[in-house]
Amino acid sequence: YLSGQRAALIRRKSQVRLLLCPSPMNRAEAFQSLSKTKKGEVAEQIVETELALRGYTVLQPRENERYDLAIEDGGKLLRIQVKTGYERERSPGRIVFDTSNNNTQRSEVNISKNYTSEQIDYFAVYSEITDEVYIVPVEETGTSEMTIRYDNPQKTDPNINWAEEYVIENILAR
Repeated sequence: YLSGQRAALIRRKSQVRLLLCPSPMNRAEAFQSLSKTKKGEVAEQIVETELALRGYTVLQPRENERYDLAIEDGGKLLRIQVKTGYERERSPGRIVFDTSNNNTQRSEVNISKNYTSEQIDYFAVYSEITDEVYIVPVEETGTSEMTIRYDNPQKTDPNINWAEEYVIENILAR
């Protein structure tokens, strides 16, 4: 047993060496170091993995669709748009995610397109803060962003979207 380190065997040209490596980062720590584009790609992989671990068949569209993946649930195909949740410095305890996508066209004009229930059924949100995946029905989201709270607020509010309400088991079991 090696405290604070892990051992790895390396075989190189029939030579075996023991290599001491620092403890691996956890998933959330590793995620923080990625570029925005890479975060999106990794978030999709995390969501796919979490759904597959729960027994869902995960499908990816062949064409450029408004959804990133789909799952089969009870014979029904559910379309999912994956988003990365983030926390604003001025509002701790809340995960925010965009419910529209922004594309900059050749004219350098930023065009925002909202997602609708005709295009997707759910948002799947990976949060590096909680290292959780949340499933949010598109009908419950706003037109530009949504906030879900994982920590108690300073003031009570009956309109809080609590994170535990959106964990995979609570939404897909409906």
